[in-house]
Amino acid sequence: MNIFDYRRIAVLGNNGSGKSYLPKKLANATGLPAIHLDTHFWLPNWQTPPEDEWLKKVAGFTAMDRWIIDGNVSYGESMDLRFKRADLIIFLDTNPLICIAGVIKRHGKNVRTLRRTII
Repeated sequence: MNIFDYRRIAVLGNNGSGKSYLPKKLANATGLPAIHLDTHFWLPNWQTPPEDEWLKKVAGFTAMDRWIIDGNVSYGESMDLRFKRADLIIFLDTNPLICIAGVIKRHGKNVRTLRRTII
């Protein structure tokens, strides 16, 4: 497998699995733009966008010719959009204990932030 042969890469995984870290590294190596769905999904006060608006936004991302999109499986129907256009799908099947350690490392000791991330 040559990573340079792919133009559209979808990366999935649990919180703390490395699904934001890996696309950054891949983007640096390949020149593909990285799109982190978490930064586009969550509205202030942890509100979520209406599903139709969210799907339009993801459809716009996936319509691009080149991308690396990371996100977990909780973004509903947007997975269909990502999978249909992806040349490569990477699922990070990371040990849950490593995921929890990754979340703690990212959020430090702020318990409220940690609780919102895990739950």
